[in-house]
Amino acid sequence: MKKIILMAGLIAGGVALSVTASANNWLLYLPAIITGSGESTGTPVTEASNKWMLFLPAILSQKLSQPPVVTGSSFNDTGITATVGSTGAEDADHGRDADSATNSDVDGYAGFSFTKLSADGTELAADVTSWVCVKDNVTGLVWEAKTVIEGEADRKTWTDAASVAASFSGCGVYSSCRLPTVKEFLGIVSYGSSPDYIDTIFFPNNVNSGINAAAYWTSTPLANATEVDPEYAWNIDFLTPRADYNAVSNNFYVRSVCE
Repeated sequence: MKKIILMAGLIAGGVALSVTASANNWLLYLPAIITGSGESTGTPVTEASNKWMLFLPAILSQKLSQPPVVTGSSFNDTGITATVGSTGAEDADHGRDADSATNSDVDGYAGFSFTKLSADGTELAADVTSWVCVKDNVTGLVWEAKTVIEGEADRKTWTDAASVAASFSGCGVYSSCRLPTVKEFLGIVSYGSSPDYIDTIFFPNNVNSGINAAAYWTSTPLANATEVDPEYAWNIDFLTPRADYNAVSNNFYVRSVCE
């Protein structure tokens, strides 16, 4: 696979890119319109035939800063439904969030598809007011719903966050719980639903305010192809939103994912 370096604001092949940034911790998030060989095809990656999502740092000189590439056909679209032109090749023109058959808010915002679960794993109606977990019907992952508002005491270091995530009781048969990877967590970020960059019908208390107070730990350490830095790990910041890395001694929120 060819390396792809894309800077903020770039328009490639008539494709509008979605960019989030903060100082030198920029992260470029986009569905790239490429094939596995890196050649432009005009077919967006949100098509099931060639579904890639790239999470690339716009400033490549950062220490070990190489977030992962997501490949496969079971990852969510971005939730972006707005277009800035008429090329027909933008993110919002393709994928689940542009498909009238899947873009229904009944089971999730703009192409997302979720199901609320009870503590024993029973599927519930979308309008119930008491639930424990949320099943992502696209990826098959089951997420801790976090229906209780959290505070400072719920923020943990990276090591403690892993223990807290693993100790979550789960939902019935979905009892093997852990911190999500950065790829998995980015999969439920809805970039088109500001200021709550997540579907609040299913995830009602996701923190999205305050400096560093909106961050959730992932299980992904900071690394490149040959080295892992044990002092840093990736987190998802729902204020921006973006993926970022921070010292493992920082205190961030925890959301378990179960299988």
